[in-house]
Amino acid sequence: PEELKEVVGHIQQQLQMLQNQLGELDSVKDALIEFDKAKNGDEVLVPLGAGIFIKASVKEQNKVILNVGASTAVEKSVSESILLVEKQVEELNKIEVSMNEELAKMSQQLQFSNLEHENHDD
Repeated sequence: PEELKEVVGHIQQQLQMLQNQLGELDSVKDALIEFDKAKNGDEVLVPLGAGIFIKASVKEQNKVILNVGASTAVEKSVSESILLVEKQVEELNKIEVSMNEELAKMSQQLQFSNLEHENHDD
């Protein structure tokens, strides 16, 4: 049962991280939708992190730069970027469903194991 508890705890941690990632992607999508409404020359606030922002002027309203890994960035349109974020959300939602199913199975095994343990103590 201890190993099972550890596995359940690990899955719960992974689910929490996944949900954080989904929340972050929702925020990115909302920001992209808002940015798409901006016009060249508009002043916007750009987050640097830790709640710190800088003011900037929009230079190319329909373009964003995406980090695609290995220190490589590519330019994409806002609509392409929104689609990419939506695909990521879709994939993470599928993973979340399977992780929740796995968690439910493990929790059920843990309950069964605890019941067996209690019955042997009697």
